[in-house]
Amino acid sequence: MTYKEIKDRLSKCELTLQNIKDGSYSNLSADKAKIQIQKLNTLKESLEKQLKEASTGDNVIITT
Repeated sequence: MTYKEIKDRLSKCELTLQNIKDGSYSNLSADKAKIQIQKLNTLKESLEKQLKEASTGDNVIITT
């Protein structure tokens, strides 16, 4: 993935996390919301790591 693709995915992940936390997804039960938050946090950490690696230069392409 390119730096821009990683950045876009990270932005979407952060937005979804924020929406779940503020209650925008009212159709999620508390248990399901908690599970989704954990999954999204894991994804966010992974994307942040990939973004950091991509920003070091050297035109690194990361595949997932």
